[in-house]
Amino acid sequence: MYIAARQKWARVSCARQLAVVLTSGEVLAVVERLEEQAKAEEGRQYTGSTSLSLMLGAAVLPASAADSYQLVKLLGAAVLPENQSGLQAAGGSTSDGMSVGMPGGSGHGASSQAKPSQAKLSQAKPSHAKSGQGVSTEHGHGAAAAGGESLGDLALRLARDWDPNRNGTISRMEFRQSVRSLLGSAVAEMDVSVIDRLFQRIDHDASGEIDVHELKTALRAMQAEMATAAKAGTAAESRTLAIRGRMERARAVYEQTVEAEAAVVAKGIATTKTIFAQLGEQMRRKGMKANEILDSWGGADGLIDSSEFDTQVRKLGLRDAPRADLQAIFDSFDLNHSGDLSLNEVRDGLKSLIDTADQVNKEIHEASQKANALCKAARLAQETWKEQVREEEKSDALEREREARVAEEHAAAAAAAKAAKLAAAAEKAAAAAAEKAAFEAKVAAKVKLTKAKAKSKS
Repeated sequence: MYIAARQKWARVSCARQLAVVLTSGEVLAVVERLEEQAKAEEGRQYTGSTSLSLMLGAAVLPASAADSYQLVKLLGAAVLPENQSGLQAAGGSTSDGMSVGMPGGSGHGASSQAKPSQAKLSQAKPSHAKSGQGVSTEHGHGAAAAGGESLGDLALRLARDWDPNRNGTISRMEFRQSVRSLLGSAVAEMDVSVIDRLFQRIDHDASGEIDVHELKTALRAMQAEMATAAKAGTAAESRTLAIRGRMERARAVYEQTVEAEAAVVAKGIATTKTIFAQLGEQMRRKGMKANEILDSWGGADGLIDSSEFDTQVRKLGLRDAPRADLQAIFDSFDLNHSGDLSLNEVRDGLKSLIDTADQVNKEIHEASQKANALCKAARLAQETWKEQVREEEKSDALEREREARVAEEHAAAAAAAKAAKLAAAAEKAAAAAAEKAAFEAKVAAKVKLTKAKAKSKS
């Protein structure tokens, strides 16, 4: 309890007396907050919406080494030989609201994603992966694009592979079977409606069948989705590393502050002198000699008994000293246990008292120097750290502004593209209507002319 009180006092003393702005507890709170932020950011790298189209794209489309690394982390995929990313370990909730889990998972809205092991991720790191590689599946019949295969060629190949009856289009049932065969256990628990919704998205003309042109368009959209997911994963990883860097800097400041506070505690303990040291200090200050002590403290017998010793010590300023402590000091001087102190015993005792006082003063001086130095170092570390935090906050604010501008620009571009598409559709519709009207007018004129000719003949 005494030490705990000393530590609390030290935190205040270090902060107030030596201008260390924050206590160790305040710095630790920052460390813990940053650690929570890092964990939350790290968690976002392995969670989130994992759409079926993203999984299908990762299974059939080639990806760069960096993108493959991020997709493996997001999908939880096992990395197969030759650094090709498989999907047998993929898991998570789809953007359609269904789970994409491992065998035995729920499959009805419950996410069963698992963070990939470090061993799996290390195999997929960009420095060891081959860019442009396709993606294999657990069944050994990957539909990956070979190196140099165009998107159109890939669409043609998939259109053949997914069209077993060779009628030139992919039916809803054929699409279901192809997706389940390709992704295997990753979609084993998936509701068929999720696959059907993706089918409907790809089937633009709502004909109930997917042709090669629609498949090529879908593959291009999957490519964009893969790039976006990989970019988001890289950004989240960078944010996590940045937060952990800040956390480690804060932890270093915390450790310095704790060390400074411990030194202040040690200094406070050192300054708490024992009665023995206090008595030695008084005798050294007054320059007392053994024979003078014996003459002024002792009786006519030339000796000092315990009662005389107690009385004279209290006159030196130690009025509140416990009697038992003074008796203990007297007994330590009374080497022959006679009950009285002789000149030699007073001389030896005086030397012991002064030596002890000098040693205590030396320890206090050293403890004070150490505490001062550590508190100043902690103050400098805190000032440097706080300046870094201010700069980081400015940088964060600028980055948020930049992201907001980019988001606005993207939104404006999307709105403009949509408006242009609508305008083009309206123009096309107007042209079609005009063409139809012209055709109908031409037909009507021809009919009229035919009738006129018939009438003239009659």
